[in-house]
Amino acid sequence: MLDALLLAVASDHSICGRVRVEHFNNAEKQGRAVARAVLGTLQAYEYIYSFWSDQYEHKLEYVGFARSWERIVLRGSSGSRKFLAFYLTQGILQAVFGLNRGGDPELEADAELRVCQDLIRGRNRLSESALADDRVDLRSLNPAPRS
Repeated sequence: MLDALLLAVASDHSICGRVRVEHFNNAEKQGRAVARAVLGTLQAYEYIYSFWSDQYEHKLEYVGFARSWERIVLRGSSGSRKFLAFYLTQGILQAVFGLNRGGDPELEADAELRVCQDLIRGRNRLSESALADDRVDLRSLNPAPRS
């Protein structure tokens, strides 16, 4: 039974579907989900994936999961190498990539990428112009944030 339970918890995600993510953040969250399930609390695995990598002087961060997308919307400047890239399908946010911007969604409650996790979880159609506009607070785009 435990083998079947581990497979079910570790492989299916309520928003992203079946995906394999090999990063510390996800491994930690999945371990906790498995422990809750073994103790009798079965619930959907809803952690919105995040990972990061430092590449020389640049910090790369990513939340969500986009196997495919229709549009990429930039907030910030690709020329200055400081931006967020929003991956959208039918206006719904699938994932966000941050280059030297976004903050740590695991450690910073007010980080842009933490807000993006809520936007991904919300599954609402988003305005591309609002996503691109630095003057628009990302929190204002989510009618019902959950963290």
